[in-house]
Amino acid sequence: DVNTGTLVRKVDTGDVCRSCAFSYCGNLVCIVTGTRENSSKVSVFDIRDPAEMDFQKPAITYKCSEVNGSIITRSVWGPCNDYIISGHREGQVTLYDTRGQTTVQEQKWHVGKSTGDCSITDLQTNKDQTMCIAASRDSSATLFGCYELNEIQRFVSNRPLNSASISPSRDHVVVGGGQDVMEVTTTEGRHGKFETQFYHMVYGDEFARVKGHFGPITSVAFSPDGDGFASGSYDGYVRLHRFDEDYLNFNMDIE
Repeated sequence: DVNTGTLVRKVDTGDVCRSCAFSYCGNLVCIVTGTRENSSKVSVFDIRDPAEMDFQKPAITYKCSEVNGSIITRSVWGPCNDYIISGHREGQVTLYDTRGQTTVQEQKWHVGKSTGDCSITDLQTNKDQTMCIAASRDSSATLFGCYELNEIQRFVSNRPLNSASISPSRDHVVVGGGQDVMEVTTTEGRHGKFETQFYHMVYGDEFARVKGHFGPITSVAFSPDGDGFASGSYDGYVRLHRFDEDYLNFNMDIE
């Protein structure tokens, strides 16, 4: 309970938990667990059902072997709690029908040409859950439709990406990542590419960067009103930003 800090429920997955997300109604939670093909899966729990929560018996479970065999790295809820969107280690994004309990769509936009790694590192939907953005270690992020997984825009960076977020109030996205954490000790911040980058959602062009972190950025998110954003990093800091008047009044000039 975020109002009191009281622990309401606890799920012991018995494995590495890679991501978790609440449905729009707030009654369902999907949890991604496992780091190997034979254990990677998504489990859906109804928090209103004590039998599911107390005895660790999910209402729905599907393994990566039932989808495409690629380890599941992230999952988010799609529109109306009817679908779960999952990202995979081999760069695929899948749309899973929670009512029919079957995969209905699959796309692969990320192939790892620039880095050799195309793992999907983050999935975030927009405010009305009609669009989703996938960040990848192949130094790009893809904006796509939640209903048919149709590609809308590609944002190409010059660094492996760990996170991406869609503004709730403007046609902007923010992405973050950077040099691999194992190489950070020998690299200065400006060379490690630890800035957050801002792109125009429609035109796909980068228009701003924000410095501050001295380690790879692991997570970015816009504030609910779109007037700020937060970023977390391997450097141990979470940075909270409020946009200035220049950003709030910004309009991209198109030649």
